[in-house]
Amino acid sequence: MIYLVDKPSAEVAFRTAQGNQEVTLVLIQDGVLLEPGESVPAVDVPVYAVERDVEVRGVDLPPEIEPITYDRLMRLVIEDGVKSFV
Repeated sequence: MIYLVDKPSAEVAFRTAQGNQEVTLVLIQDGVLLEPGESVPAVDVPVYAVERDVEVRGVDLPPEIEPITYDRLMRLVIEDGVKSFV
């Protein structure tokens, strides 16, 4: 299951994903932004960010978040299904 996160306050998605090996988190749109002073919560699931959204917002991703293309995001959604944290 893909959890899409499009807001900087992604805490709920990270908490919900924790410990669920069937979940992948994908940060999209403003979800690639972190709240001031916020770090990426430690989770044991893959975390991706759409690279175009990262570029447009001028964000430097921490090493634990892997950039992906929109094409790859679409493949993940088709393969795994999606839940949106909007």
